[in-house]
Formats: sequence, C-alpha cells, structure tokens
Amino acid sequence: MMTNTIRIRRATLRPMLQFGAGFFLLVAIASPTSAGIRPSFQLDHSVWKATHIVLATEGDLIDGRLRVIESWKGNLEPDTEIILPELADFADAKSRRVHDWWQRRDLPEPYARVVSGSRMVLFLVEFDPTDKTRPSDSKPRAWLPASYHGHGGFKVSVAWLERGEAYAFVQVLNPGPSVLTHRGTGVEMKARVVEFGVIQAHLGEAVDRRAPVLAAQSLRAFHRQEFYCGAKASIKSLGRMGGVALPMLRRLLDDRTLSHWHPDIISSLVAAGGADVAPDLTAIVKEGLAFWQERLPTLKKGWWNSAPDNERGGLRNKYKRLLAALRALRPLRYKPCRAVVSAVRDLWQSDDTLSDIGDSQMARACNAVLDGLSGEPTAP
Repeated sequence: MMTNTIRIRRATLRPMLQFGAGFFLLVAIASPTSAGIRPSFQLDHSVWKATHIVLATEGDLIDGRLRVIESWKGNLEPDTEIILPELADFADAKSRRVHDWWQRRDLPEPYARVVSGSRMVLFLVEFDPTDKTRPSDSKPRAWLPASYHGHGGFKVSVAWLERGEAYAFVQVLNPGPSVLTHRGTGVEMKARVVEFGVIQAHLGEAVDRRAPVLAAQSLRAFHRQEFYCGAKASIKSLGRMGGVALPMLRRLLDDRTLSHWHPDIISSLVAAGGADVAPDLTAIVKEGLAFWQERLPTLKKGWWNSAPDNERGGLRNKYKRLLAALRALRPLRYKPCRAVVSAVRDLWQSDDTLSDIGDSQMARACNAVLDGLSGEPTAP
C-alpha cells in the first residue's frame, strides 16, 4: 500500500503566557526574575484548535517519522506517514522520562517511568488555504502544532500513550520547566476529543444555518462539559447572526445557570442589535442597581475574596454583569439611561465596601457613560 508523506515546519520553542483549564500551577516562593509561565499541554484548547487529531506510532526508532494508526478528528487516513522533525529531539530516553514529583517508588503498572513512541496523539493544524506561505497543491499538506498561539511547538501538542495511560508536558511548578507528567488515560482523552467534536459539529451547523436555537444548544453543551473555548465561540456566533439572534440572547441573559457567561452574552447582544439593544442594557443596569442596593447592608469589606464560598461566585458574576452592561452602553450614548447610571455611580461612591476590591472601575464606567451622553450614537 502506498503511503502519503506529510512534512511539517520545525516550530521554535518559546515561553508563553497561558491560563490552562486542564491543569493547575503550584506556586513556589521565588524571586520575580526567576518566575515565568511556561508552555503546557492543554487538551481542550488543542482539541478546539486542531483541524486533525490522530493516534500515531513512531515505532522503535525515535526519529520524528510517524505513521497514523487511526484518526480522531479530520481526514487523515490510517498508514499515512507524518514527518515531524521536532519530535526527533526526544531520541534520548532522558528527554522522555516521566516526571515523578513525589519521587514515588511504589507506582504500580501500568504507570510508565519513560515513554516510548509506540502510541502518540498528535494535535495538528492545517495551514489556512488562503495563507500565501502554504505550499502549492502539488506539494504535501503542511501542518503546525495546535499549541496556544504555536508557543511550545509539538512538545506541548503531543500526548504519549503507554499501556493505556496518557502523558504530556505540563509546567507543574512556577518557576520551573514544563515536564512530562501523567494526564489521565487514553480512553478518557479519546472520549473528550469525540465529545468535543460532536458539539463542535453541531455549532458548525448552527452557523451555516444561522440557527440561534442550535447555537444556544451548543453553548449549553459546551458549558456543561466545561469546554470554555467552545462556549465562547458559541456566544460569538450568536452575535454574528444579527437581529435573528436577539430573542435567544435575551433568553440566555435570563438563564442564571449561564451567569458566568453573561458579560460575553452582553457583548454578543450589542454585536447583534447595535443601538437597538440600549434599552436592554439599561434594564440590566437597573436590575444591578436594585441588587446591590439590597445587598449592601449585609456586604462585608473584602467581599470579593472573603465572601463565603457559596456566595462569592454569585457576587462576582453580578458585578461583572453590571460592569459589562455599563461598558456596552458607553458608545451607544443612550440618554434615557442617565438617571439609573448616575444612581449606580452614587451608590458605588457612597460606601467604600462596594469599591473594596481594589479599584474604582465601576464608578469610572458610570462616568464614562455619562460623559458620552452628548452627541450622536456611535457604533458599538
């Protein structure tokens, strides 16, 4: 059977700024000059960004030449050869040693001490066909890693599978390097990829059909599974649908289970409706004013960080929702909002408990709206 050969440009390893949902950083005490966030494998981001995800084998020789075993996303056929020169850097077994932070000697099977190249999950991004740097159609397809903005290259766009367990490079300590560490099982990883793909395909259909109901279904599915890249993309897609999406966006703003996403939904509401949604935003500000007026007597200083666990998230979401509505109102120059915005500003300046989170951004947002109430509305 003839095989197809795919070549990839060698990526440069560079430090990156990232905040991953799939891992946590243990923060050590160190001088500011030595600290820094390093590239780490992020499954959900890589799944979202990747155009193709494959299970491949490098065989016994670690030389950057791999062969596809099965495709998890995209259209790469089994037995397709992929040449990734960057992965040849792992020829030395020391570079493939699994990091055991606790130095455990009792790790049972199937946990590996060193990974091989027998099973590897590759997260690939195909070049944009409109990219002028893309080779001609007569040349092999070109690929890049699905890491965050390409930082870290394939070192953090690959997961090694050994006896069913998954390993990838993650920065466990800051300061510190990215190290190869355990990331669950291969079955869990594949299930996550497949599940994400189903919802992503549903969102693609929603965009193609300009169907707000389908986009909202995708949003809720992404949200329940904590696929944050997908949830944000679903909300943005609603904003691009224009007026047809306004009823759905309004319903989403009434959904308390999505309160974390209300600032993004507000942005999409403005993108979809422009100046016509100024009354909606004013109503949100009025609702926020009533909430904080009622809550202020029982609010304690430092509430942003010290409120009880069962209240802190709700208070922060209420704050962000109100702030987002004010910021969205500013360019619309909607004069009927003057009274309620003034009332919010006065409330925030009346008691330092409200502004005890370390800044006065709420009052500044109110003043920005009020200062802009002269002249004609501008584009949001």
